[in-house]
Amino acid sequence: MRSKDAGSTFVELMVAMLLTGLIAGASYSVYLTHQRTATDQEQVVEAQDNLRAAMNFLERRIRMAGLDPDCSGTGCNGIVTAQANTLTFTTDFHNEDSVRSPAETVTFTLADSLNDGDNDLVMSVDGGANQPIALNIDALDFVYLDRNGNVTANTDQIRAIQVTVVARTDRPDPGHIDTIQYQNQQGQVIFGPANDNFRRRLLTQTVKCRNLGV
Repeated sequence: MRSKDAGSTFVELMVAMLLTGLIAGASYSVYLTHQRTATDQEQVVEAQDNLRAAMNFLERRIRMAGLDPDCSGTGCNGIVTAQANTLTFTTDFHNEDSVRSPAETVTFTLADSLNDGDNDLVMSVDGGANQPIALNIDALDFVYLDRNGNVTANTDQIRAIQVTVVARTDRPDPGHIDTIQYQNQQGQVIFGPANDNFRRRLLTQTVKCRNLGV
């Protein structure tokens, strides 16, 4: 008969080590999963913040399209180029003088401003160099509306612009595949499905150009 004071046998010791290893492994796996989830969530939050900042910037500038304190009638200034992913208009951002003063023709479009292979939302003033406004922007879409809310291609009839932006995370998530088709307010697909590992967010807004047609 085994004495009560006898030590653990080799088998018991091996079982204890195995159980300890299994518990440690499970704990580490849970830690890694939690860490990946936290990192993914942080990436999505950053993308959402980037998207909101981009839309806010666009909305405030586009609302000023056609602003000219020296103009008292129609046809003075306004939309110059109205394309699906490029918008050019005249304005007086600083409300200092008419659009005959420098730095008054503004263009918004997508370009690889950092030469890293990723598109960014950029702004160009008077045909100058592209200034990055928001990074990692996969889609920029403009739809132009007349005073009745109908889609128009006539720059003289534009009174509002539907702006849709798709932003993505800076790093991919290996456990995610993006199969979404991103659409503007007209139901038109403007991006996707990318079928890659990046997470994306879409934001759309209708901006009334209060200085057009006044």
